[in-house]
Amino acid sequence: MTIAISAENGVTGKPFNIASYALLTHLVARECGLGVGEFVHTFGDAHLYLNHEMQAREQLRREPRPLPRLVLAPAEPSPRGALFDLRYDAIRFEGYDPWPAIKAPVAV
Repeated sequence: MTIAISAENGVTGKPFNIASYALLTHLVARECGLGVGEFVHTFGDAHLYLNHEMQAREQLRREPRPLPRLVLAPAEPSPRGALFDLRYDAIRFEGYDPWPAIKAPVAV
């Protein structure tokens, strides 16, 4: 499975933690004065537990919604670099319309 993240569309995959890579890609590009291209991630050991089958089928039945857009406020000058002085209010998503969470048991 390959997941691409682009400046135009944001995240084009399902795993939540991939969104953090989208943010990191945007932040590094902004810090370096570059445009954002694509971040491509390939899973080497993707698996599904048997007790998550119903939840996986529910996820597959859902029609994808339009992708949100990640928007960063312009970087403020900083002696350490704007990447290290990032504030929460400098990040926002436009058009984020998630499906409701799908609950699943977790082994402890």
